Amino acid sequence: MILNIGEHKIRVKDSILERIVILFFLGLSISEISENYRGGKDIILELPENYDIFHIDWISVYCYKYRVNFGSVLVPTDDTLANLPPYVPSFKKNSDEKPMTRGVLKGSAERRNFTFQLGDIEHIKNYNGNLRSPKYVWHVNSVMSPDLYLVRNVTYNFNVEGGREKIIPEFYNPLYIGDDDEGGYLELSQNEVEKVTVYSPEPVESQTGPLCIWIQNKDKAANEPDAYLDCDGWPEDVHSFAFTPNETTPSVLYYNSGNNFNMGGRIFIVDELPEDIADSAEVPYNREKWHTLALSRQRADRVNGGKATLAAAFMIILTIALA
Repeated sequence: MILNIGEHKIRVKDSILERIVILFFLGLSISEISENYRGGKDIILELPENYDIFHIDWISVYCYKYRVNFGSVLVPTDDTLANLPPYVPSFKKNSDEKPMTRGVLKGSAERRNFTFQLGDIEHIKNYNGNLRSPKYVWHVNSVMSPDLYLVRNVTYNFNVEGGREKIIPEFYNPLYIGDDDEGGYLELSQNEVEKVTVYSPEPVESQTGPLCIWIQNKDKAANEPDAYLDCDGWPEDVHSFAFTPNETTPSVLYYNSGNNFNMGGRIFIVDELPEDIADSAEVPYNREKWHTLALSRQRADRVNGGKATLAAAFMIILTIALA
């Protein structure tokens, strides 16, 4: 088999390796579904020229946004396709699973600054009613993805510390405010982007800052907090932008990550702050030098691991090309 890659051709001799390489390059050339799939329609796979269904071992219907595999089927090796089911079983959601209760932060006269950092949620059984929750979510002033109440015609300062490392997707989180509740603005199709209104400064990808993560203190002593903060960067590196809701601002907006889905929460735009809703308690913290050490090592390991994976893939392709 010969694969054409730009001006280069790669010859693959091994039949098993041939399937792996085909799937690898098919994965690189996957195109988006240009409209929202509602069911009842065929999904058509367009394979490269000279390839047929027998070059593929299995097919899966997968939702990247919610990390849900709706179903997969094995493709038989004979030419009858007798074992290929004609449908994908419907996804069943556990109605007993309820999302966790959100905290609340009100934009009072004493709270004009909101700092957005990451926090792991491995200790949360059911973060948002979906068992497949993201690994990290926004923590605002140390509170996990709270509802924010902001007053119209008041200027608030948003500090961003969600990471700017593009090579590690979970550590690259531009902050933006929009009318879409799921986030992932930079990962949306053109049709989806046209349906979203962004109310924070643009471009979205410019609103990034150093990386800070709230990590659960699993081996804490009795007098220690439940979580501690690790930061890769100094306070002067923090990126900030101002946000002033006015009379035309919708009553409900959302803060989210531009690169990852379902990490944020709601912003209620009000004329006066509600008195019957209590603020969540913030966790005091400071930014000492030792806070940067553990996270710097973690990031270095992730970056080096990512580079090693890319290098290994390149060497495999190069070896195949020279064979």
